Amino acid sequence: MEAQAIDKKKEEKYDRQLRLWGADGQQRLENAKVCLINASATGTEILKNLVLPGIGSFTIVDGHKVQASDLGNNFFLDFASLGKSRAEATTHLLNELNEFVNGTAVDKDAEAIIEEDVSFFGRFTLVIATNVSEKALLKLAAFLYAHNIPLFACRSYGFVGYLRLTVPEHTIVESKPDDAPDDLRVYEPWDELIKFAEAINMAELDSHHYSHVPFIVLLVKQLQKWRAEHGGKAPETRDEKALFKEQLREGQHENELNFEEAIAAAFKAWTPFAVPYEVQSVLDDPKARNPTADSADFWLVVAAIARFVERHHVLPLLGSIPDMNADTNTYVALLQVYQEKAVADAAEVASIVRELAPTRTISDEYVRHVSRNSLFLRVLRIRSLAQEYDPATANAAELGEALSDPEGNLPWYVVLRAVDRFYAAHGRLPGWTNDQVLADVPLLKEQVEGLLKELSLDTSLVSEAVVHETCRFGGSELHNVASLMGGVASQEAIKVITAQWLPINNTFIYNGINSTTTSLEL
Repeated sequence: MEAQAIDKKKEEKYDRQLRLWGADGQQRLENAKVCLINASATGTEILKNLVLPGIGSFTIVDGHKVQASDLGNNFFLDFASLGKSRAEATTHLLNELNEFVNGTAVDKDAEAIIEEDVSFFGRFTLVIATNVSEKALLKLAAFLYAHNIPLFACRSYGFVGYLRLTVPEHTIVESKPDDAPDDLRVYEPWDELIKFAEAINMAELDSHHYSHVPFIVLLVKQLQKWRAEHGGKAPETRDEKALFKEQLREGQHENELNFEEAIAAAFKAWTPFAVPYEVQSVLDDPKARNPTADSADFWLVVAAIARFVERHHVLPLLGSIPDMNADTNTYVALLQVYQEKAVADAAEVASIVRELAPTRTISDEYVRHVSRNSLFLRVLRIRSLAQEYDPATANAAELGEALSDPEGNLPWYVVLRAVDRFYAAHGRLPGWTNDQVLADVPLLKEQVEGLLKELSLDTSLVSEAVVHETCRFGGSELHNVASLMGGVASQEAIKVITAQWLPINNTFIYNGINSTTTSLEL
């Protein structure tokens, strides 16, 4: 009974987000173990936005003590926490946000752990790093990349925000594109759909039911009639398509909206199903074409779907239909026809999975989930931080082109990397005190020019004004910028954790001076 009460309480608490990413997405969130390196203002804002929707657990690794400067930009610290462990203080307050989330603190220097035992971070689902030096970040990123653990490197620096995602392979079951296609199969209806349409006798319907026959039924009936009169073919030429629409319109008595819907969707009657290019690239992936006993569950199911397509020349059915003018009983009955077909297709995919990997146990529920979302499968492979930072493999040409855009934000990317080099050389951030601002401009500019030269780029691509402004920032972390970056980074983290929507690939820059953003693959 106690477990049921907890489940009920969770369902009520997470009601809105369950509608957004469903039970599968919520379960993935609740299974997630997130590590935050350094409880900076940005880091705690990110974590706040993950604790509220219910990640399973989080760990904050931070060896710093709370200082007065922290109180000015971090809402999760108060005067009572001055001088105390920043990891423990922020963990305590973040834990109060959600009783179902378990947070722990590690009061140790994160960079020392990275240097001495980087494998510590292998226990997490996802790692978020803020304010980590370049050397430590590269070592951490290399370890996580080798173990396919997503890393979000995020920072707020003055009026500038930076976010970088690295993961070698991210598989997405529900990409949820804005222009998501429906999957009605009017052109090639299966037997049960044909029988459903034929069972509706239009001549016997009263005006109310006549105007509420689903447009799918109207299209299937008209296409069956057309094919019977044209040697089994669908409309092909422009004139034939116009005539098909005209014959549909002839059945319309008094401008019934269901007929208008059918005419608007008439193209579905002569458009054969085609696997979208993005999905076909997933089906053609070597991991799908050559599955092994050690293949991930995702790739085994995709391999089975690829073989299903080879048999039937269509993807497993989605099993949903759009809203339309129809009476409730007919709509529900039609939906059931689609859902039963989707279940049957998923069952066939499951049988193929068992043929491919007879010794593996993959739940039927997962197979159904992937099968019924086969229209939205995506795979994202993101370059490593090492590839980006190595001049031999860096996307220097693309970076140079982006730097040439006077309205672009890539100069801030370069100068932030130069800041890390400045810190490594001088042991402090440029402009850390007011009397250092002007003196540090040429020193930071030297690091900027050195970086551009390594990439064989023109050193004039980053103006002195950007360098000067960066020195004026003095390494400050403004709460409004930290809050915005916390929203962006947590949104991308949820995409990765739930395997829904497409996350950034791979760098995001926010310019708070003119309120613009830039995304680029680096």
